Amino acid sequence: MNFLKIKKKIYFLKFILFSIFKIDVIKSAYKVYFFKNYSDTTFKFYVIGKYGYKYWNHILNVNYPFQFIDIGSNQGLYAIGASKNENCRKSYAFEPILDTFHLLKKNLKLNKIFKCEAYNLGISNSDGFTNMDYDPYHSGAASIASNNSYKSTQISIINHSKLNEMIDDKIPILIKIDVEGHEFVVINEILKTKFTNNIKEIYFEMDERWASYDNIIKLLSSNGFTKFEKSKENSIHYDVLAYR
Repeated sequence: MNFLKIKKKIYFLKFILFSIFKIDVIKSAYKVYFFKNYSDTTFKFYVIGKYGYKYWNHILNVNYPFQFIDIGSNQGLYAIGASKNENCRKSYAFEPILDTFHLLKKNLKLNKIFKCEAYNLGISNSDGFTNMDYDPYHSGAASIASNNSYKSTQISIINHSKLNEMIDDKIPILIKIDVEGHEFVVINEILKTKFTNNIKEIYFEMDERWASYDNIIKLLSSNGFTKFEKSKENSIHYDVLAYR
């Protein structure tokens, strides 16, 4: 058994123990602290290191000044990780589900992250309100794009025009997107912004049951992205890191 599998088992046992005693704060496998949310699958994945370390180590080790935009930030893992990098000048976390947003804000403060601006907003191709489906026991499954049997809530959304008012267009930008099937719309929207030429890379979750990989790659290629790294080959669910 390799080291990462052993580490995951140790943190899984820690998760079980802390959940039994309902301990308020837990240190995750990523060395980030989180407020308790034991009934949530995403929180469990944070604690045990289920999301892996390739992208995590990548954002911790960016060696030039950058900004980080986390779209679908959830409880803040990647926004916190990027902000811990001393080369990160500023970060922005967008989380549209209100209860999850409250945890995001608490976790930023808990980890002494003061360079991150958090917004209770989703990104889409209009400015106003829309419905979002969500699973009370898996915050990471919330989606504008889905039409499932989960609960639904109204959220606030903004488009590229509003983003232009928020984001500094003079510093290189790294973007992480986790929007459960709404990737094409979000990527298309951020490529319309005034800061689009300063975007150095986009990391996004891909599930071919919800979106077309070929359409997204075509869109990115037509906007100057030339390198695409998949986290898994021969799979319908994976992450992609797109570079210029």
